[in-house]
Amino acid sequence: MTKLDIYGGLLGAGKTTLIRAMLQCAYRGKRVAVIENEIGRVNLDAGAFSDVTVRPLTAGCVCCTLKGDLVTAVRELVQSVAPDYIVMEASGAADLEAIRRICEEIDAVALNRCVMVVNARKLRKLMTVVGEFYRIQLRDATDIYLNFTEGLPQAELDAVRQLLWDINPNARLIDTPIDRLEADTLPEGDVPTTPGFKPVPVRALKGQRADAAEGSLPTLKVLEQAPLPDVLPADRFLRDFGSPAPGKHSAPGIRAFDTGKTLYTLTLRIPAPLTQQDLERLRQRLDQGGIWRAKGFATMSDGSIVKLDYAFGDFFTVPAPPDTATALDTLVLIGEDKQALSQADATERFFGGRAPGQMD
Repeated sequence: MTKLDIYGGLLGAGKTTLIRAMLQCAYRGKRVAVIENEIGRVNLDAGAFSDVTVRPLTAGCVCCTLKGDLVTAVRELVQSVAPDYIVMEASGAADLEAIRRICEEIDAVALNRCVMVVNARKLRKLMTVVGEFYRIQLRDATDIYLNFTEGLPQAELDAVRQLLWDINPNARLIDTPIDRLEADTLPEGDVPTTPGFKPVPVRALKGQRADAAEGSLPTLKVLEQAPLPDVLPADRFLRDFGSPAPGKHSAPGIRAFDTGKTLYTLTLRIPAPLTQQDLERLRQRLDQGGIWRAKGFATMSDGSIVKLDYAFGDFFTVPAPPDTATALDTLVLIGEDKQALSQADATERFFGGRAPGQMD
């Protein structure tokens, strides 16, 4: 039977990089298919994978608006490719537990790994910026991979590990650097099914250490959302355990949690070619707040192609081979600032008003 591995993690945590590394060790010599989920309408990471079948799912999260598409994609891949592994890369705003529940109901695959990828260097900052939504992601993980640990002082790494255990005492933490991954670094076949998984007590969500007790937390249920093309509601949990938030409804006995966050996405056509001054202007505008993530491919004035990557204050540009630029001169923006991500003059804000502007 095909094994299904799920990789989750907040925006910019390094999920794609980890999967690429796993393709060189744990999946080497195996037939692999990748399901790539993006909350925006454009998939920019499909070109990062070679020699594997890639199935993009865009404009939503597979845990809610695209869950039917996820089931269909898994079944079609099993029939058409017959892979040894299907690797599911969830969007950075996905609910890992909801994805796992959906996948447990697909009889064509066996759930194998369920990994939450964490930026170890930015964990404390992300706790502040993202809040309870991030805690929910971490609490639902069975395995947490600590990324970007290279050069991190041991005392700081220990503090990060303790913070994660405070949130999720059940989690298995893995901090092996990506360049040292081996075939068995991320264990196989040890994903507890939902009935056997012991959730973290409510008090642990507030950062207090606690032992797990089965049934101490009510079930978190993701509410259905209309498939809006450029808006991703991330506040899809009810506010109080058992008490619906204003305007929300739940089935009898369903208890959930309101994250208090709504993310928006915007896809821009980059007015290429860009200069280094254009990149600096873009970095400054992204740093002004409200933008969590930005990524894309741009043509530079010297004819080269660069990948643009911004996540919570970190901005990188790296050379990109033309065959990896799946959507050239396109920038996808994700954040909680609705005005910055819906205004008609977004191109002016980020690129000085140069055409062509927002994508159709």
